[in-house]
Amino acid sequence: APSRAQKNDIIRVGVIGAGPSGMALMNAFNKELNRLNDSNQAANFELVIFEKQSEIGGLWNYDWRTATDEYGNIVHGSMYKHLWSNGPKECLE
Repeated sequence: APSRAQKNDIIRVGVIGAGPSGMALMNAFNKELNRLNDSNQAANFELVIFEKQSEIGGLWNYDWRTATDEYGNIVHGSMYKHLWSNGPKECLE
C-alpha cells in the first residue's frame, strides 16, 4: 500500500504568530529554501504564517492602545513607551 506521504507531496506548515518564535522559524525555513535552491533541489514544503496583528513582532511590537483594536479584539503587549529592556536583569549584567 502506498504511504500517506509520497516523495512529491508538499508538506504544508502553518505557524501561528509572527512574534520572535514565529520569525525564527520562518528564518530557519528560509535558510533551508536557500540551501535547496543552491543545490538545484525542489522544496517539498510550504510555509504560511498567521498573525492577528497588523504588524509582525508579537509581544515585542509596541502599541499605545491598551483595550481593544478596531475589530474588538483585546490588545495586549509587554512593551511600553519608555521600556529599556524586558529581559531578566541577570542576562543584561
